[in-house]
Amino acid sequence: MTAIHITYALTFQSPFHMGTGVRSGLLDRTVKRDNDGYLYIPASTFKGTLREQCERLERFYAQGRYEKRIVTPHDARASLDDFAGNITMVTRLFGSRLFPGTLHFENAYLSESDRGFFERRRRAGSGQSDFKQLQTTELTQVRIDRVTRTAVEGALYTSEFGIPDLTFQGEIIGDLDCTPARQLVERGLFASVSEKTPSYSLLLLLASLRMFERLGGNKSTGKGLCECVVSELKIDGQSYTAEQYLSWLEHLDVLDQYPLV
Repeated sequence: MTAIHITYALTFQSPFHMGTGVRSGLLDRTVKRDNDGYLYIPASTFKGTLREQCERLERFYAQGRYEKRIVTPHDARASLDDFAGNITMVTRLFGSRLFPGTLHFENAYLSESDRGFFERRRRAGSGQSDFKQLQTTELTQVRIDRVTRTAVEGALYTSEFGIPDLTFQGEIIGDLDCTPARQLVERGLFASVSEKTPSYSLLLLLASLRMFERLGGNKSTGKGLCECVVSELKIDGQSYTAEQYLSWLEHLDVLDQYPLV
């Protein structure tokens, strides 16, 4: 087992919607807020989107070795592979119905600098009854019938969106049981194979975080565009710089050598 501690910053470049599923007043779709009234990113939403990205990368680098196992969850024969101990990289990261996940994903909360911005607006007098309302904007839309391409009667609704340029900070903490990528030693990135050498599954996770680009609802209309940056990485308590882990991502082809046993 290798102890993993990742701190990341998620910055939105377009309006975004993390829905509550309930309405409030004239708002048909509201966004999630924490106990202090600030927006936040639910861990479950982030984790689900990240898993989807990891699965795409895993299929790409698997090169057919176990692609049939992850194409559909309804393949009875493929599902029996789990009992044979054939654990994929995604399973090691997120778990499965047979193997519980060992990584804990925490909610991502608004950064201290952004909270300070809204607090300064409050002290300066923003003209708002509640300065935290500045975190969001509203958009009224209508649902279009795909056949007639006309507005659906009674389908006018108003949604709440977080404003662009907000940054959220979250953490991924836990233990990761996976084989170290020996090829990184052979290529001169490490002196020897040790527990602190990144494993195949950790490489997959870091690459997927790097490729993170959209989160939340209304993605088809351009909402939720974002960038995820790993601000701190620790493996068994040892810190690694951005320059170090980015150099690992230049060797993602080693994922093709993941030992599926």
